[in-house]
This record gives sequence, C-alpha cells and structure tokens, in this order.
Amino acid sequence: MASTRSRLARALGGVVIAVGVVFGIVAAMVYTKPGPAPEPVSPLTLFQEQLEPGELAGWNLLFITLDTARADHIGCYGYADTDTPTIDRLAARGAQFDHAVTSVPSTLPAHCSMMTGLEAPSHGVRINGHFLDDEVTTLAEVLKGEGYATAAFVGTYVLDARFGLGQGFDNYDDTLFRGDPKTGRGSRARRAENITDAAVKWLTRQFETHPEQPYFTWVHYFDPHLPYDPPGEFASRFADAPYDGEIAYTDVHIRRLLDFLEQRGRMDRTLIVLTSDHGEGLWEHLEEDHSRLIYDTTVHIPLIISCPQLHDAPCRIDDVTVGAIDIMPTVLSLLGVKTDIDMDGIDLVTTAVSRDRAIYVETLSPRLYHGWASLHGMRRTDAKYIQAPFPEYYDLANDRSELNNLLEADPHAADELAAELASYMAHWPTVDEFAATTRPISAHEAQRLAALGYVDIEVSDGAQSATRPDPKDMVPIYKDLLRNNPLELDSKSRDIAARPDADRGAYRRAVILARAALARVPQDARYQTSLGMAQYRAGNYAAAVETLAKLDEIAFASREDSASAAGAFRAMALYQLGRTDQARAELLSLRTAIEQTAQSEDDAGRAFLAEAEALILKR
Repeated sequence: MASTRSRLARALGGVVIAVGVVFGIVAAMVYTKPGPAPEPVSPLTLFQEQLEPGELAGWNLLFITLDTARADHIGCYGYADTDTPTIDRLAARGAQFDHAVTSVPSTLPAHCSMMTGLEAPSHGVRINGHFLDDEVTTLAEVLKGEGYATAAFVGTYVLDARFGLGQGFDNYDDTLFRGDPKTGRGSRARRAENITDAAVKWLTRQFETHPEQPYFTWVHYFDPHLPYDPPGEFASRFADAPYDGEIAYTDVHIRRLLDFLEQRGRMDRTLIVLTSDHGEGLWEHLEEDHSRLIYDTTVHIPLIISCPQLHDAPCRIDDVTVGAIDIMPTVLSLLGVKTDIDMDGIDLVTTAVSRDRAIYVETLSPRLYHGWASLHGMRRTDAKYIQAPFPEYYDLANDRSELNNLLEADPHAADELAAELASYMAHWPTVDEFAATTRPISAHEAQRLAALGYVDIEVSDGAQSATRPDPKDMVPIYKDLLRNNPLELDSKSRDIAARPDADRGAYRRAVILARAALARVPQDARYQTSLGMAQYRAGNYAAAVETLAKLDEIAFASREDSASAAGAFRAMALYQLGRTDQARAELLSLRTAIEQTAQSEDDAGRAFLAEAEALILKR
C-alpha cells in the first residue's frame, strides 16, 4: 500500500510539476506577448526629426521657382517622359512634398503667397497686374534685416518690380529683352539661359566684394509657360512634347547655377528651395493653359527643400498637404530667424500637421477677366471641394484626374470641406468688394500683360457670382475660339500678319463661335472684338461696324491689342461702306491712341493699323 501511495504521490507530483511548467510557459508567453504594432512614423515626422529650428542659421538661401511647371511632369514625381536630372538630384538629397498646392494658379498672386506666407485674399494680390501693398512684409525684407544680401532674377514682365515683389531686394533684375513677337518672348520674357547668366554674374561680384555675407537669391525661370518653344536640341528631342522640352531645357540651366555654386565652394552652406507657381492644363478639363480652373493640373505644384549636407537619403512626404504659404515660415525657421509677422502658412519644421489639413485655393481670373464666376476651393491629401455655380467634390485617393464629381450622387459629400471653406472666406473681402477697391493698371501695363495671355477683360458690372456662368462650362467655348477662330489662332501664335485672303468660310465659322460665346457672356469685350473682326473678314462690313460700336457701351479694362484691333477693323469697315471721312477720323484716333499709350510693343495692334492705313490712305 505504501508503495502504491508512493507511486501515486510521485505521479501526482509529476503532474503538478508538469502543470506548473505549462502554467509557467503560458504565463511567460502572456507576459512577453507583443502589443499592437506601432503606427508607422509619418514622413513629415521623419523630416522634422532630421532638422531643428535654427540649425541652418547664417546659411545662404537659393530660392528657385519654375513658372507653369506641373509636378507630374517632373522625373522625381514619377514622370518618365522628361529629362530633369538636376531637379531629381535635389529631391534625392532633401525633402520632396508630394501634395504641395499653390494659392492661385496665376504667376503674381502665387509668388506673393510664397514670399509673404499669406493667402491671396490676405496679401491682396488676387490676379496678375495688381499690386502688393508696401505694408505687407516679404521674405526678402526680413532676411535683409538680418544682414543678408538679397537679389532676384525674374523671367517675365508679370513679376516686374512695379507690382510690389521688389520689396526688400538689393538687386531686383527684371530686365527683359525685345525679341521676335512670333515667339511671345522678347520684351515679355527671357530665357533660362539669360536668367542663370544674370544670377551667376551677381553672385560672382557678391563673392568677390562680400565673401562672408550670407545671401538670399531668387531665380525665376519662365520657360515652361506658353508658347512652348524649347530651343536648339530640345526642340527636336521633344518635338511631340514641347512643354516637357521647356522643363528639360530649364533643368540644364538650373544645373549650371548649382555647378557654379559647387565650384565656388558655396553649396555646403546653402539651403535650396525649388517649387513652381502653378501647373498647366495641357487641355485636360479642356483648359489649355491655367488661371481659369482649379483642378490639380494647375494647382498641384512641386516643392523640394534640399540640404545636401544634412540629408543623406531622400525624404518623400506624401501624407500631408502643404501650401505655397508654408515656404516663408519654414525657411525662416530653418535659418533661425524669429519674427512676429502674421502668416497664414505654418512652419513645417516644428508644427504637427494633421493628415486632414486642407489648403485654400482660388481663382478670380474667370470673374475679372471674362465675367464668369470665380472659383474657390479646399484641397487636402485625399479630397477636394470646389465652390462654383455647380459645386464639385472629388475623391483624390481614387480619382486623381478629378473626373467623377461625387456631389452628383451625394449632395452632402463635401459638407465638411464646404463648411471649412465658408469659414475661411467669411474673414476676407468678397470678390465684388475686391474688384471695387482694386488699383487699376495703366494701359501700357495692361498691354504687356496681354501679350503674355493674361489680361483680356475686366468686367466692372455688379452682377453677383451666383448669376454668372460656371467656368467649367465656359472653358469649352473659349477652347473652340482658340482652336477654331483664325483670328485667335493668329494671336496665339503671334503671327501678326493680316489675313485678307483667308477662306471666308473659316471666318463665317468664327462668327458662329463668337456669337455662341456672347450668348453666355454678353459683356465680354474679347468675344465682341472677335465677332466684329470675323464679320469684317467675312465681308459683312455693316455688321462689323455695328458689332465693334458696341464696345463703347461695355465697361472694361481692355487689353491694348484688342482695342487697337477693334479700332483698325472699324475704320476699315467704315471705308468699305463708303464712309471715308468717318474711316479717316477713326484711323487718326487709333494712331494717336497707340502713340500716347506707349504701345511700342503692341505688334498686333501696329500691324492692324498698318493694314488700315494701306487701305484707307492707299499707302
């Protein structure tokens, strides 16, 4: 019995030990069981961990802006059909922001936002040709106050110092060259090669005279803007994609500038920021160029912050939306410059940014240039809301091309962004208030902007946006005029030769197109002028006189070549009707106007004047 109890005890003891071991193992497993996987670190957080505020104190700043450059047409943003090794190399040695958004898809307002950290309604420059107030503080003014030498080299008249961006620059080089009017260059813009040459010349002198002084240099390359005419080998290499050729050509001259700094030993203490003012429609959403719509084709921009000595690996930030308004506060933070200036943008080095952050975008160009409704929107990483006569909401995560307006199926889909937009706009002047208080540009300024395709018409009637046509409905009509109206095609190509021998059937089609446009926007002087010119070319002189006379009843700030063309064609139509004295009086008035308004660069207007003089004066 004893032996049986002993065996039982040993058996039970073994069970107890075994159970204890099992419980121990289980307990150990429970104790050491890993918790939930940690959230992946945000790319923006990684960027912020690499840099500290003030870490680049005393460094130089090179600020590069490309005009009209779409992010999705640059190599580092995934575009394979271009050649941008210099820009790609900057991205590989810095931070690339995948969701950067401009404030306005127009050159001057966008650059004002970059240089002030303010939204367009805050700094007041909401279209090209308007003026940045002296009371607004710019990045150049702040850095100049910190002892920086400041210089800018801009490639287009749109950024002429008279419009206000010269504030704070010791040297603001807006020198342009007179050239071939067929290319749209000359006095209206200058090439990337010339911009880099000018910047290198200034930097060379700066290094020789003030070698220890930090510098802030802004270089602006206009080349990707219409008309697309890349020079030399780029014309042949990109024969089917001249827009991409312009970007590739610009990349070469950015490389020249960076190579110069490298050779001078200046790159190791230079912060480089590269961005664009806006993109380009390239006929997506039926918009050829920009400024009339606010789809991502024109508001999504590249943004690269490059510090080669601090970044040994690329940092691609794809989880938050940032804006052109963030550039100034971020740069000042990196350079260790403290300021109490109010800015709408945020410091991307120190600020925790929500994935749901939305950036405000607008374009008033449809309203102020064409008489259509203005557009206002909010853009975040995965969605966009556009306030328009027919509002739009897009799921950007699944619809990058913005083709499926979700409001058609669910009118409340955009309520959150719409409310955020309303909150923003409540603090700013309305479009009508802005139009009523805007300082007018001179006739000569209007002509030079018109030569770049910006200023068409500024309607001054008081109609509210709700009664105005939707830009997305009007752009197809505008597109038809550009593509099919011989007069508009002549203007676009800067082919200023008169076309009296052209097929009259083409001009009759142009009459139909212009009438269709005027049916939607009766106060548009551009379409009124096109109609009168087409009627004249089609041989309907009486209708041309009547149509062009209506321009006197329209309140607008016209582009000078439109005014010149209207006067020339009205004079010729009067002459064709036998009203010679009236024709001569009209011709004299036109000639005087051209001479008095300094229209020496109004090539189209002078060509039409020459045609009228040849007909009426038999010259």
